[in-house]
Amino acid sequence: MNTSAEEIMNFMPSLFNRFPELTEEIGWVSLRGAAEPATPSRLVKSQHLFGENYVYFKQENLDFHILPENSAKKLEFILGSPEYDNVKKLIASGPAGDFHCLAVAKAAQELGKKCEIVLRHSRATTKQIQAIMAMMNLGAQVRMRETDRWFQFTMWWKNFQSRFFSQSIVPEGGASGEGVLGYVSAMAELEDQIRSGAIPEPDYLVVPVLTGTSLVGFEVGKRLLGLPRIRIQGIATRCESQSLRPEMAELAADALDILNGVLPASKGISLTEQDFFVDFSVNDLKPLSEDVQRWLVRFFELEQCEMDMEITGRALYGMNRWIEKKNIKGQKILFWSISCPFRSGDLGEFQGYEKIPGKLKKWIRKEQASGRLYDIGRI
Repeated sequence: MNTSAEEIMNFMPSLFNRFPELTEEIGWVSLRGAAEPATPSRLVKSQHLFGENYVYFKQENLDFHILPENSAKKLEFILGSPEYDNVKKLIASGPAGDFHCLAVAKAAQELGKKCEIVLRHSRATTKQIQAIMAMMNLGAQVRMRETDRWFQFTMWWKNFQSRFFSQSIVPEGGASGEGVLGYVSAMAELEDQIRSGAIPEPDYLVVPVLTGTSLVGFEVGKRLLGLPRIRIQGIATRCESQSLRPEMAELAADALDILNGVLPASKGISLTEQDFFVDFSVNDLKPLSEDVQRWLVRFFELEQCEMDMEITGRALYGMNRWIEKKNIKGQKILFWSISCPFRSGDLGEFQGYEKIPGKLKKWIRKEQASGRLYDIGRI
């Protein structure tokens, strides 16, 4: 944890730079390195893939000394809230190989806390299996649950235990009012870059939607900072995202409750389900078809950027379909990647499947038999 005043200023979220009065009222812990936020880059080589538009790509920094920037954005506010001050153990949950869970494990190690991870069955890739092993290597206790019912019961039990033991459950995917603040801060970061001339003000800000936390943060930030011309569009990457609008309205209310006690400017902001625009055009792409994979491979060849196929790649292709469906032309479109794919080096040296722990091997075999696990090789 960074403690000196000079060091804290280097790591300060953009939201605090914009509203200094928040620094004394909102808890925060530094979980990223002293570096300038990544500037969106213009997709010149692949522009023809997106029609007659000017597309910019925001790839968050992956080289912070503790966490990738996307994870840090949410966790620095979540783990800075009072309920996590004195707890000895952090509990996180998510789908198999979830990088947010891995981020919690790394944050727990940095903050000197124990960590327990509960993973539910999900489609997974080789890199996600590596992520599970990395959680173990970081000292996290990993529990793998093969059915939704078993997973839900485990989380209920962990929540019950939290009443009596020094432990707290980190919201899945960072979906909480504090997590939203991370992307309110991201909008402040974008405002800084627009004002400095690093990027023109976009007509559209397109963001992948998993829990909806990022989309909510951008919408709250847009109103708080007075950026009405930017239209924010979500691209859902999971089928359940269709039912997220009520939850997104609740997340917005939770974030505004935190801000309203400090910022008069936030008190006039109100968001309903109808204020969140999400396109579901990629929900039917499970698994990714050969046509989609070819499109993504072509994009990677042109731009040479690192991203994950299941979240960023799926949403990027979904944006392409959304542009075609809406017949959007001549617009400045900023795609903001929200995934946090740890660099391969952050996952530790992977020495082959024979090194996978026996318990994880057994779980992998069952997942393969059910058809949920792919791109992993035979175990």
